[in-house]
Amino acid sequence: MTRGRKANSIEIPKRSADVDTPASGTDFKRALRQIASPVAIVTAANGGDIGGLTATTFCSVSSDPPTFLVCLNKGSAVAGLIDASGQFAVNLLADEQHAIARSFSGPESGTAALFSKSGWSSLLSDAPVLDDAVACLDCDVESRVDAGSHNLYLGRVRAISTAERDVLLYRDGLFRRLQPAG
Repeated sequence: MTRGRKANSIEIPKRSADVDTPASGTDFKRALRQIASPVAIVTAANGGDIGGLTATTFCSVSSDPPTFLVCLNKGSAVAGLIDASGQFAVNLLADEQHAIARSFSGPESGTAALFSKSGWSSLLSDAPVLDDAVACLDCDVESRVDAGSHNLYLGRVRAISTAERDVLLYRDGLFRRLQPAG
């Protein structure tokens, strides 16, 4: 019993076909591809170096104080810039900004040359923010968690800019637009 409530009990059958073998990385990725996620460019700067990459693994953590989480591959140039500077920005893309998402996920991702192709500025930190993004969150790193091949960065949000636009989504290898249901 928890917190004065009476517990309900029911026996839930196991689906043995789904649990006979341990979950693999391939199975995990296949399952996650079914989730529609907003798309962002995570950016960072340190000294004269800037970088950015396309990401879909991020979420809000708390509104008091405003805290945001991003998950980045440890080997990415942006993770190195975040580790060195202690700051990052998350730029949520609008649905018509799929070309920007592609460019920051391609072979040039992380290079300064990409920043000349769109309008970028900064808020409080030196991390670049996209001028016409749906939302930009400028963050100071509060903590970093080592999680296998990736680092989770918890960032205290220091500045925010927003625009009323529809967010770009990514699901099953394709960029998608938000559509009303029914």
